[in-house]
Amino acid sequence: MAHNIIVHRLLPGRAELPAKLAFAGAATLLARRAGATWAELGLSRLTAGHGLRVGLVAGGSMAAAVVGAAAWPATRASFDDPRGRGVSAGDAGWQLLVRIPLATALHEEVVFRGVLPVVLGRALGRRRGQLASAGLFGLWHVLPTLDLTRGNPMAATVATSWGRAPAALAAALLTAASAPVFAALQRHSASVLAPTVAHAALNDATYLAGLLVAHRSRLAARGRRGGQ
Repeated sequence: MAHNIIVHRLLPGRAELPAKLAFAGAATLLARRAGATWAELGLSRLTAGHGLRVGLVAGGSMAAAVVGAAAWPATRASFDDPRGRGVSAGDAGWQLLVRIPLATALHEEVVFRGVLPVVLGRALGRRRGQLASAGLFGLWHVLPTLDLTRGNPMAATVATSWGRAPAALAAALLTAASAPVFAALQRHSASVLAPTVAHAALNDATYLAGLLVAHRSRLAARGRRGGQ
């Protein structure tokens, strides 16, 4: 929780990537010192290839679902974030190729699908350890969700109707509910690469869809102004 507050509230944006990677690395080393093996953590080189293949298949399916949701008029508005209307090509490339794959997907999967299930599983039992890790994964997303309610129109509408705190809680519960999907990819492939690649594909597709929908909205607004 301290790590969450530090990276989302105290550190400048440029420090997010090294801070998250350092935390994931430190957590991995602590787990190793506690007796966890590379295989238990999903970091064995022997299963990396299989993990990559599983992640690409799962990530492709997730990305396709996002594209469909962004194309469907009933759900398209949830992707329209005004913050995406002034993003440069360089910033978009940084997000898609560096920040999302490394600071989000790799960091979260190493911590929440690699380290925590093993460490908490030894302390609480395997099933309780998995549930605790999923709960922490949900809590990890509370602060980003509160930030999202300030920009995304759909999230802002939900926050206005429910209140920001209940909206953030609902997002945390939904995120926690998604944890078993990534955990299943980890178990099936015995590699943290599978959930990492799938997670990155899902988030990249969502971010790119947001940019495209925001660009479409901007062009439509210009057309309306030009027609007046």
